[in-house]
Order: sequence, then structure tokens, then C-alpha cells
Amino acid sequence: MGSESVPRRSRPLVRRVGAVVSAVLLLGATAGVVLAGESVPVPGAREVPPPRVAVPATTTTLACAGAPSLVAGEGMAVDPALEPGDVQTTTRVRALTLPRAEGAAPAATYAPLDGQEEELDDTGTLRLLDAETEEPGTLRAEPAGDRRALATGATVARTDAGDLRGLLATPCLGPGTSTWLVGGSTETGSSAELVLSNTGLTPATVDLAAWGSTGPLGATRASGILVPPQSQERVLLEGTVDADPHLALRVDVTGGAVAASVQTHEMTGVVPAGLASVVPAAPPATELTVPGVVLTEQDAASSALRVVNPGQEAAEVRVVLLGPDGRSPVGGAESVVVEPGGVHDVSLAGVEPGSYGVNVVSDVPVTAGALVTRVGEPGALDPDIPPTDRAWSAAAEPLTSGTVTVPDALPGTSALVVTNPSGWTQTVTVQPMNARNRQEEAVLEVPSWSTVRWVVRGGDVAGLRLTAESEAESADPGVVASLVLTAEADDGELISVLPVLEDPEDAEAVPVDLG
Repeated sequence: MGSESVPRRSRPLVRRVGAVVSAVLLLGATAGVVLAGESVPVPGAREVPPPRVAVPATTTTLACAGAPSLVAGEGMAVDPALEPGDVQTTTRVRALTLPRAEGAAPAATYAPLDGQEEELDDTGTLRLLDAETEEPGTLRAEPAGDRRALATGATVARTDAGDLRGLLATPCLGPGTSTWLVGGSTETGSSAELVLSNTGLTPATVDLAAWGSTGPLGATRASGILVPPQSQERVLLEGTVDADPHLALRVDVTGGAVAASVQTHEMTGVVPAGLASVVPAAPPATELTVPGVVLTEQDAASSALRVVNPGQEAAEVRVVLLGPDGRSPVGGAESVVVEPGGVHDVSLAGVEPGSYGVNVVSDVPVTAGALVTRVGEPGALDPDIPPTDRAWSAAAEPLTSGTVTVPDALPGTSALVVTNPSGWTQTVTVQPMNARNRQEEAVLEVPSWSTVRWVVRGGDVAGLRLTAESEAESADPGVVASLVLTAEADDGELISVLPVLEDPEDAEAVPVDLG
């Protein structure tokens, strides 16, 4: 595979030979006629994207991460007064399937990779499983008739003190053959652990490409990583790629498919500086949006947008915030040059507190992620250095239907942050679901180039389903969204972000070229 991935909208098209004649007639009617080798456009004509056709329904399989691990890599500082057993981490997995407009929630099972399969409980409105477990697992949901299951899940780990202090939320992810991961660091005081889950029945081989602040990173063990069937492998990146504070990866798989994410762990001396999960980002494109960037006045200075340019030409990038009041520039980022093969962090210092999506426009394909932080109160461990928690959010492609898990028993706030990266108003319907009934849906009007924050009410909501519609009939609808989770520790706020993931039916639909 080359150094640039192709956006999903540009994947190879399925051609229907029998439609050639009708396609020619259609083009003649809508785009003009050809006279003497020249095209004469019809007034008001517009480009019509290829229709998308759903593939036959299959089992939905998602890999759910296990508990975070306390890893002391080369040069990694840890609190000498603590042993791993002294760090109390609570890890919970929530897995569920949601009903579509018609019918019941489809049957599903959850199983630790080396454990016994368990059916999700049928509550009458959805199927649900909650478990306190440190083991990674697999969620499998059967089709609902001839449609793919609406299945979602998440692993949430919380530690209020010690080296693993932080809130770590990781969605259950579908396997893929090429995954972009933007976030983390391999410099001294940092750890980045690549988590590879193979839920299939055949072994998979993983190759890594890595980029840093000065270009592509050298690697000692980045090719031929074997992930056996129905297993998980963890690769310590500071022992695999060159040290660099700005990390971005592409994971390529042969022989199967693998779900990939990165667990990051930071220390400042002996003070915890954050635990976070880096999840798949949209493949490189000339325009993309990072959702779920919620900033406070205190924490904006240590938050940043990260852009990776994997291509062979320099990228001229423009960064714009999409907030409650529309578009606003990021100071100093009106035009940023990212060198070929480079990774560049754009500081969000000085940005007004609020909820944002970050819109990135480039003249060559790039991808991105955003880091948000929460700075706590210094303690006896080091009175001069406050503890920090952090969360990474990944660039996402607009979706018209998606789901997200609302974690179980999380004392704090769960807020849905929805960004509209288009020039027309979008109506987003949010359907909260719990084990007893379908709650009253919320209808959010999201103006063009804007972000709306909606707080999840009630501690019994298990999941959310989103659908988006555009006010412009000729425009393709689509929003990007994340669930931003916060919790209070004794010494400050903890934060994590769960992406709203696309309906698997939409994700697997293929464009059909009528030509």
C-alpha cells in the first residue's frame, strides 16, 4: 500500500454493465449534450454522487478493549512509592444492541477472548450486558431479519489516583484492514501501546507505518506482527518506533482483519499526566472534521490539534473552529504548512471555553486528531506539578445514522457534542435508550458550520442512536459527533471521549457507478 489512503467516498466502484445505456441517457438529460466534441451544460445541472447499495446482512462483530496496563517503557517515570497492585482501577464493559424503527433488538453474545460466551439480556427494548472485567472481549450481533444489527459497546476504566490516574473510554471497534491512528507520544515520560484484536478465525499479519515531527519514523519491529485468531496482541511503541513527541500511525493488515487502537500513558516526573485511548481516524482527505473538542479556560493552553501529512508534497492546512456561534479562526493557524511525511501540532491556547468541532482543509490529503486536557490540583507527591488527564478525539467522516454507548455507573457528565461541517442546517434526532423503555427523543437543530452540546439526562440511559437530515434537498446530510465523558476525582476532573460510530449498514453500503 502507498503512503496515502483513499477516502471511503473514493473507493473502487461496483459497476453494473446493464445500466450503461440508461446512464448515458441520464447524463445527456442532466449534464448536457455533446456537440462537435464539446459539452454544452444544461442550466441548473449538478453532479449526482453514485447511489449506495446495501450489501447482504451479516453478523456484526466488534472487539472490546480490556483494562489499561501500567507499562514502564524505556525512560518512563513511575511513582516509586506505588506498586502496580496499589493502583485501583475499575474497568467495566457495556455491550448492547438497539432496535431499528421496526422489530426488536437483535440477539447478540459477548465473550472474553479466552472465556465463555454469554447472551445479552433481552430487556424488551434492547439487549444489554454489563460486566466488571479486565479482559478484552468480542461482541457478536446477529442480523435483524435482512438488516445489519445496530450494535455498540464500550470499555471504560477509571482510576482516581496513582500512575494510572485517569478516565479511559474505548469503543468496541469493528475490524479493518487499514487503520489510521493519530495521537500519543514515544518520548521520555510517555508510553504508547498499540492494541491489536483479531476476532476472526484466521491469523492476521500487521505492518506499521509511523510518522513524527520530523518525518517518517524508523522502526525496529514494525513489520510482520502476527496476531493469532481470536486473540489480542499489545505492542509497546516506544520499543518499536523512534522516540518522538508527535506520533501518528497506519496499521495495515494481511490475511485477515484487526481492530486497532492505542493506549497512551503520560507521566511528568512522578506525577500522572494522563491516560487516553487513540481510536481510528478518517483516512487522509483534503477536508475533514474532528468532533468532541470541549475546552475550558484553564485547559485550552495544553490542548492541541494534530495533523499528519503522509504524502510526498507539503500540505498547506487551514484550521477553523466550528463552535456554538459558527466558525472562528484558530490564532496562528490561518495557514499552516505540514512538511511531507510530517506531524504538526496546532496549539489551541487562547480559544474561548466551549464545545467545538475542528475543521481542517488542506491542499493535499491529511488526517488529524485532537487532544484535550484537564489540569488538576497539585498534591503532596509534587506540590509544583499538577496531575493531568487527557483525551484524544479522531477525525471522522460525516454520518447520517450512528450509535454510541453511554457507560454504566459513571458518576459525572455524559454530553453529546454534535458538529455540522456543512453549509446548511441539519436536524439531528437523538433517541436515548434504556433497559425499560424508549425515552423521549431529542431533536437538535444544528446550524451550518456549528456545534451543539446535549447533556444525557438520567443515569439509566444505555445508548444513543442518532439520525441526521439536511434542510437542503439537494445536499448530502451528515454530522460528526462524540460523547464527552467527565468525572470528578479528589484532585480534579477526569475526561475521555467516545466517538459516535456509523451505522454498520451505511458503513458497508457500496457506491454503484451507473457508467
